[in-house]
Amino acid sequence: MTPKTKFLLFRFLITTFILVTNSAASQIDLGSIKNFGIFTSNGAVSNTATSNITGDMGADIGAISGFDSSTVVNGSIQNNNNITEQAVLDLNATIVQINGTITTSIHNPVFGSETLTPGVYSQAGAASLAGTLTLDAQGDPNAKFIFKIGGAFSTAAGATVVLINCASSENIFWLSGGAISMAASTTISGNLISNPGAIGIGSGGSINGRMLSSTGAISVYDSTINNSVPRIGPITQPTCSTTTTTGSFQIIDYDANDTYSFTPAIVHISATGLVIANPNTYTFIVTANSGVCSSSLTSENIVINTVPNTNYWTGDISSDWNNAQNWTCGVPTDLNDLINIIPVVTTSYPIIAAIPDNNGIAKNLEIQSGASLNINKNYLRITSILLLNGKIKIEEDSQLLQDSRSVFDTESTGSIEINQQGTGNSFRYNYWSSPVNSRGTKFVIEEILRDRTDLNNIINIDFGSNYTYADGSPSLPVKLSTYWMYKLEDSGLGYSAWTSIDNTSEVNVGQGYTMKGSNTSTEEQNYTFIGKPNNGVIELTVGPNNDHLVGNPYPSALDANTFISDNEPFPGTSSITGTLYFWDHYGGDSHNLADYQGGYATYSKGGGVSASSNPPVAGTSTSGVSVKGAPKRFIPIGQAFFVVGDADGGQIQFNNSQRIFSKESSGNSIFLRTNNLKLTSNNNKEVDLRPKFRIGFDAPKISHRQLLLTFDQNTTDALDWGYDAEMYEVFNDDMYWVLNDKKYVIQATNDFSPDKEIPIGIRTVEGGLISIKVDALENVEENTPIYIKDNVTGQTYDITNQPFVINLEPGEYRYRFLLVFKPQSILKTIEKTINEGVHIYMNNSISELQLSKNTDMEILNINLVNQLGQQLLTWIIKTDDQQSISLPLQLPSGVYIVIVETKKGKINKKIIIN
Repeated sequence: MTPKTKFLLFRFLITTFILVTNSAASQIDLGSIKNFGIFTSNGAVSNTATSNITGDMGADIGAISGFDSSTVVNGSIQNNNNITEQAVLDLNATIVQINGTITTSIHNPVFGSETLTPGVYSQAGAASLAGTLTLDAQGDPNAKFIFKIGGAFSTAAGATVVLINCASSENIFWLSGGAISMAASTTISGNLISNPGAIGIGSGGSINGRMLSSTGAISVYDSTINNSVPRIGPITQPTCSTTTTTGSFQIIDYDANDTYSFTPAIVHISATGLVIANPNTYTFIVTANSGVCSSSLTSENIVINTVPNTNYWTGDISSDWNNAQNWTCGVPTDLNDLINIIPVVTTSYPIIAAIPDNNGIAKNLEIQSGASLNINKNYLRITSILLLNGKIKIEEDSQLLQDSRSVFDTESTGSIEINQQGTGNSFRYNYWSSPVNSRGTKFVIEEILRDRTDLNNIINIDFGSNYTYADGSPSLPVKLSTYWMYKLEDSGLGYSAWTSIDNTSEVNVGQGYTMKGSNTSTEEQNYTFIGKPNNGVIELTVGPNNDHLVGNPYPSALDANTFISDNEPFPGTSSITGTLYFWDHYGGDSHNLADYQGGYATYSKGGGVSASSNPPVAGTSTSGVSVKGAPKRFIPIGQAFFVVGDADGGQIQFNNSQRIFSKESSGNSIFLRTNNLKLTSNNNKEVDLRPKFRIGFDAPKISHRQLLLTFDQNTTDALDWGYDAEMYEVFNDDMYWVLNDKKYVIQATNDFSPDKEIPIGIRTVEGGLISIKVDALENVEENTPIYIKDNVTGQTYDITNQPFVINLEPGEYRYRFLLVFKPQSILKTIEKTINEGVHIYMNNSISELQLSKNTDMEILNINLVNQLGQQLLTWIIKTDDQQSISLPLQLPSGVYIVIVETKKGKINKKIIIN
C-alpha cells in the first residue's frame, strides 16, 4: 500500500516576452509584469462603478476591492503571494532598465497637440498630457517610445494618445517620479509606471496597456484597462489520477488573426486558443498581424510535465542518502518534480555523510512525522518545497540551504536540530542570533536553545536571574544567567538603548541578543538550536543613523558581501551604511564593564579587521589581541552583528540568495568566541587576491588597533559605500584613516601608485609614545616599501620592517601623518617640481596669507595646521583661473604649516605669524 502524503506542490510558469528590435531601448523586459493590467508593489487596488479589465490584477502589499460582478475582469487576481513577490522584483528591474536608457530629446512639461517619432523623451519635473498626442512608429513595429518624467504626471479631460504607422502600446513606457492622475475620458496607450506614487483614472477613461506602481494605490473609475498581449494561462498538468499523459493550457487574449507556432510541435490548438501538448518544454512564438505591421513576441519555458511520481526512501541497502537503491525512484535531484518522501520505516533513516562533493539536493522534500534525516559534515539544499513533520539533525558544521524560490511549508509540525559552540567563560559575551523559530516570526530563547554538553543527550538549560548564576562549579545541565541577556533594537541612544530580556522573552527572527557563557569546565559550550528553520525574506527596520543588533537568521552560513549589496542604496533596500560590526570579547574575567577586554571587529566588502579594546586591567584582563582575528566574508550560524542605519534608514533585508555553505573549519566563516578552530585540509579557503595593507597602531591607552587599506578596482579615492568602513568606537589613543573628515578603520581605493599619499589621523588624549607598523601585507609584492611621512618635519620613515615611534603631545592629529610609498628624497623631488608652480607668503603687515601660482597649476584646497599637526583652517578653492589668492588670517603669533593640495600633489610650507 502506497503511503499517503500531504504535500503542497507549487508549479510556476515563467513567461518572458522579448520584443526584438535594433533600437537603443530594445532590452526592456517586463518579466512577469507582462501578465498584469494593474499591479502595485505596495498599496491598495480599488474600483468604482463598472469597469472592464483585461489582464491580471495584483498587489503584493495592500487590499484589492471594488471588483464585483458588474465589473468584467478577464484575468486572475493575485494578492500577497509568491507571484506578486516575483512581480515586485520584475517591476523594480523594469524601472532600472528604463532609467538606464539614454535620453534622445528633452521635452517641455506639456505633451500633446504634436506628433512624436520613436525616442527617449525626458522632462526633469512634473509633466502633463493635453489634447491629442500622435506617436508615429514610421513603419517599425518594434519602435520604442519612452517618456521619463521626474515628477508627477497628469492628463487633462479628454486627452488622447493616437498610434500610427505600426506604433504598439507594448513599446510605450511612461515612467513618472510621482503620482499619475488621469482625468475623465482620457485615452492613452502604453505602460504607465509610477515610482513611487498613486495612479488613478477618471470616469470613461481607457488605457491600452498597464497601470504599474512601485509604491502607491491604484484606483479605477468606470474605465477600461486592456492588456491584450497574448500570454499563457495556468497549465493543467497530467497527474497520476488522469488517464491521459498530455497537459493543456489556455492562451489568454487569443486572437485568431495572429499566427501561433510552437517548438516542438504541439498536439492541437483550438479555435479559442486552448492548447493540448505532450510532456516537453516548448518555445511559444506569436506573430501579431495588424495590416502592414507584424511583430514577434516570444514566450519561453512552457513546461508540460510527465506524469509525476513520488519517490520514497526505503533504506533497503544502507543509510546512504546518495545510494540510488535506497529510493524507489533514485537519488533525489532538482531536475524533476518528484516528491521525495522520507516515511516512517523499519530500516535505517538516511544520512547525508561527509563525502566530498556528495551532498544532498532535492527539489521537493517531505519528512513525515516520526521520520528523520541526519546531515553529517555536509549540507542539504532544497530548491522548491520543504515539508517537515519529522526531524532533520544537522551535525558537525553541517547546514541546511534553501534557494531563493524555496518554500518552507508553514503547516510543518517538525523541527531541525543544529549545533553551535559559544564561549565557555561565564564572564564573557557572545552575540547570538537564532537559525530557528518557535513562534513563526519570533523565537523564545528557552524554547529554541538546549544544552548539548553530552553529544548523545540534548537537555534543557538551567536559567537563573542572578548575575553570578553561571559563575559556579560545572553542572549538568549547564547554567546560564539571564541577567546578561539583552537586545538592541533600532536605537540611536547608545549604551542606554540595550533592552533587558530573559529566557522567556520574545525576540524577532533576524535580531541578535547577548548572552554570557555557562559554568562549563571547558573552553567552549556546545548548544543545540531546536525549532522550525528560518527561511525566505526576513526584514527588520532601522531608523536614520540608528544601531540595530541583527544576526544570521538561517541554518547555514550567510554571505556578508551579498547581504551588504542587497541593502545598498541602489538597487538594494537603501537602509544601512554598508559596514558590519562584530563584538569580540577576548579578555577580562570580570562582570565589571571597565574590566572587559573586547571590542568590535569590522567587516565591509573591503575586507575585515579584528577588534581593538582598552588596554588590559591588571589582575582581571589578559593582555594581547583577539584570538579570532578579523571577521571573514561568510557569517556562521548563530552569529549576531551590528548594522547602522544610513541617513534615512529603511528595511534591513535577509533573503535566501545570501545563504551559502561555508564551514567554520574552513577559516572563511568565523564565530567570534574564545577558541581557535583548526583548519582541515579538505576545506577550500576563499581566494581574495586584492592587495591589502594592514597597518598596526600601539599606544598606552589602546591594546592594538589595525587599519586595513585594500586596493579594489570597484572603488575610488572618494568614499565608497559598502567598502570604506567607519569606526564603531574610538579609544583615548587611536589611529584612523581620514575620509570625509570622519574616522575610518577600512579604506578601499583603486589607485595603487608610488605617488599615492593616504592621510592617517591619530588621537591621543593624554599624549605619550605611539607606534605605527606594518601588521601584514597580503597579495603585495615582496619588499614593497611603506613609509610614514610627517608633514611637520617633512621627513619620511620606513616602516617596512620596523615601526615608526614618536612621542606626541595630547591632541588630534588629522593632517600631520601620511602613509606613502616613496622615501623622503623622492618626495622632495616631486615637491620641488610642484613648488616651482606655487609660491606661498605670509604678509604680516596686512595679516594675509598670499599665494601665487602658474596658470597650469590647479589648487584644490588649502589647509593650515599648527606644529602639532592639528587642523585649524581649511579653504576650498573653487576656481582655477586665479593666479593670485589672498586669505585673511588672524591667529596668535607662532609657527604654522600651510598644506596646499593641487592636482599634481601637495606642498607643505612653514610660515611665521607675528
